[in-house]
Amino acid sequence: MNQTASNYKFIQDLINYNFYAEAQASWNVNNLIYDLEKLENNTRQ
Repeated sequence: MNQTASNYKFIQDLINYNFYAEAQASWNVNNLIYDLEKLENNTRQ
């Protein structure tokens, strides 16, 4: 693989990793919100 192709692949991998990390973070936040709402409902009863 020449330098340009190798640089391009590196950037592609970086972009894919960032998308994955953002999706993961967003999933974690949603789970946290869900848990907090569940907790709140349990304490109200």
